[in-house]
Amino acid sequence: MTLNINQQMNYWIVEPANLSECHAPMFDLVKDLMISGARIARNHYNARGWVVHHNTDLWRGAAPINGRDGLWPTWECVVVPAFMGARFCTPEDTNFLIKTAYPAMKSAAEFYLDFLVEHPGYPGWFVTCPSYSPEHDHPVFGPNVAGPTMDNELIRALFKSILEAGRIVGEDESFLRAVSNMLLKLPPLQIGRYGQLQEWLEDVDRPNDTHRHCSHLVGLYPGDSISLFDTPELAMAAKVSVDWRGYIFGDKGWAKSWRACLRARLGDGETAYLHLTNLIAQNLSSNMMFTDIPNRQVDGTFGAAAAMIEMILQSHRGEIHLLPALPRAWTNGIVRGLRARGGFEVDIVWTNHKLSEARITSLWGTTCCVRSKWPIEVRHGNEYLYVEMVKPGVWKFPTTPGKVYVVEPAVVYEVEHSAIVKVEGGSTLVITNAAFSNQRGLRLSASDFAASFTLGFTNLPPGDYTVVLGINRTRQGGRFQVGIGLDPGVTNRLPGVLNAHCATGFVYVLPTILFTETNRFDFWTNMLEEVELVPIRIPSNAVLYLKFWPEGLTGSTNYDLELDYVRLHPVVRRPKITAALDRSGYILSWPEHARFWQLKHSTNLLSEVWQACLVPVTMVGGECRLVIEPSMPPVFYRLDSIP
Repeated sequence: MTLNINQQMNYWIVEPANLSECHAPMFDLVKDLMISGARIARNHYNARGWVVHHNTDLWRGAAPINGRDGLWPTWECVVVPAFMGARFCTPEDTNFLIKTAYPAMKSAAEFYLDFLVEHPGYPGWFVTCPSYSPEHDHPVFGPNVAGPTMDNELIRALFKSILEAGRIVGEDESFLRAVSNMLLKLPPLQIGRYGQLQEWLEDVDRPNDTHRHCSHLVGLYPGDSISLFDTPELAMAAKVSVDWRGYIFGDKGWAKSWRACLRARLGDGETAYLHLTNLIAQNLSSNMMFTDIPNRQVDGTFGAAAAMIEMILQSHRGEIHLLPALPRAWTNGIVRGLRARGGFEVDIVWTNHKLSEARITSLWGTTCCVRSKWPIEVRHGNEYLYVEMVKPGVWKFPTTPGKVYVVEPAVVYEVEHSAIVKVEGGSTLVITNAAFSNQRGLRLSASDFAASFTLGFTNLPPGDYTVVLGINRTRQGGRFQVGIGLDPGVTNRLPGVLNAHCATGFVYVLPTILFTETNRFDFWTNMLEEVELVPIRIPSNAVLYLKFWPEGLTGSTNYDLELDYVRLHPVVRRPKITAALDRSGYILSWPEHARFWQLKHSTNLLSEVWQACLVPVTMVGGECRLVIEPSMPPVFYRLDSIP
């Protein structure tokens, strides 16, 4: 059984498809290989821990096989943090972490602490040697090399898992320091002369190399060290490397599944779909079980299913990303029962390529962060939650175990489609790029303090809302005051809206679908943030007016504000507190679903400053309860939403 890709691919689908019980055979394999692998570590390398190479079998062989290409020594890094790590995140499963996962991870880390050596050509970098970038020879050195990118990324992931898990199990600090110090000495990811992610320490990658393996991209998938949103430079370098691998129609089935997963992580649903359709047309057996039919391999089949899930739902880096790489061929769809990291089950419905509804069931009660291409609202039952945009396109909200939260598109108005009611003074309005939604926005530019802009929005649903602005950070920033009202002549002036310079140069790299064989990726110099204004009651057939006045920046004569959208967030009703008197005092109670509200108290009902109540709250029969003693002067209690 080949371990460098084929064995792992069989298990990529397990956790996302909510089939955790199917991991048991692989955990048994790890336990067996820890025994034989410890002998190899001791006899071959004079090292602690355990190590497994290129292949294994029913007899749990762990030694190098074949020849020089069999010296790849990092399989234990693949399975331990990626698969066992998925399990130890379960709060109630620390027993599994302590007895099964952590001993395997620690022993693997001990091997690398002994095995890694400083590279004489790269002082300060510690690398595996000898090793191999699986099945792909170095253009200069041949098979055996020091520190291929795949090894560095896998060991980095192992060490990070050790540091996270070690603090949970109470590991000795000296061991964690040793791991932390070695983590800093691993070679970083490097971008080569062609803009590619380097497969080796040396910049020797060949353009348009169509080799079937993509080993150096393990940090993109199934790992998470490369992110389209958080590390866009590395994501674009990974895209160059994937582009070089090409779209060979006659390639191995598992290779197409692998590339489809990589494309999904890049948000490139069209090319992922192309790989999957090629696999079905060229590689799939008549019973739909095997790809690479002569070898009767199932890895490509399971890998294709994993790619489909990645196109619909991703949950790495602490975010649940809804419909991240939806191809245009999947116009409408429903998926149920997927599993997201952090303890969530997810159902998704989409129509005309856009989210209709996602139902997220919280299993552990952890905070949920949702990334979406569209602004969202979240409700539990009929109660809308307070959701905070913590970074562009990511909203956060607390959850309760066993509860279902409905994520739905927000009521949003694109500002470039608003009625321009009035433009006064030295000012201009232009359509511009935007980091969100339909990737278009409105730039308000003013050259004097007398300038103003008034925008009008119609076809509003009646109700009580908080008005939220989606704005983009730009290179030429400015500070504007904003007014809001239902009469163009009367807009209540609010505090300023700051649209500051985006120091990073660019934040997002967004795929723009051109309805061709491949996608074009654009760099956007924007960073989205939401600014909450004030609650407002909107009657039927009303028009909402927003007026902006520039405040400017010291020493500047031009002021820009880039608006992307206006969101109407349903007003979150303050839950009611009921009080009852018994022999122990007053019992305050409120609905359990309001646990994300904070109980505060004050001796002055009209006070603007209320203090947080730090007394522990108990949960009884679906209610939050707190017992207080009568006091003089009387104390007033209320619930405030947690910001």
